[in-house]
Amino acid sequence: MDPCTGGNGCAHICQSENGMARCACHPGYQLSEDKKACADINECAERLAPCSHRCVNTVGSFTCACHPGFELGADGKQCYRVELEIVNSCEKNNGGCSHHCEHAVGGPRCSCNHGYRLDSDEKTCIDVDECLDVSIICDQLCINSVGTYECSCEEGYQIGSDGKTCISLDDELEEEEELDIVRFPGLLFKSPPQLLPYVATSLPLSHEDEDNEEERQDIPGELTDLHSVVCLDHTFGQDCSLSCEDCMNGGRCQEGKSGCSCPDGWGGILCNE
Repeated sequence: MDPCTGGNGCAHICQSENGMARCACHPGYQLSEDKKACADINECAERLAPCSHRCVNTVGSFTCACHPGFELGADGKQCYRVELEIVNSCEKNNGGCSHHCEHAVGGPRCSCNHGYRLDSDEKTCIDVDECLDVSIICDQLCINSVGTYECSCEEGYQIGSDGKTCISLDDELEEEEELDIVRFPGLLFKSPPQLLPYVATSLPLSHEDEDNEEERQDIPGELTDLHSVVCLDHTFGQDCSLSCEDCMNGGRCQEGKSGCSCPDGWGGILCNE
């Protein structure tokens, strides 16, 4: 008769040896003192688990675990460091941004060039119509273009140096005429000297040419309206660019006279000859 018939009270396994029943346990368990019950073996406490970092006991077995920054290898025992790869969110396709992309923790952060603004998708840059901005003050016309704007004027006006003000062409002509003549008490400066056309009759013919008197003809000519240059503030020279400080070789300015007064042996307007 098999002594293990009915299990003979063994918790796990009943083995027959020489007609006697003997209890045994599954791996991860050990036989209790009653020689029938099986108790869990704590592999972690018994240092039976070959874990490289931490051991976690389970009923009938164990598992290995790793410290933060490591992950468990394929063998379930060894731990390997996790290399955290920092991925630049702007590296691929400029992060989806139209213009500028800045890498941030939450993903790409887009921005636009001057004259543009971000659309509702926070990535696309669209043109700003500066002509709708009340701070953009064109004197007459505002023309919007991609990324910028330009002021313009109606017919009969031209844009001023500030790029916004419109100046009447008639006013501009009058201003040029006023600047052409500079008046001082008793003096009149006009620039540039003008050539004045005139018609002069040829000299009287000699006695021998009296028969050809009908061949007299008018000879066109020109007169030059010359002007004198008057230097102010103690300056002198052809273009009033010299002063007493330019005198050389001991030369000094003379009161009421133009040029330098030179010592013996020197001459010229600056005493340099």
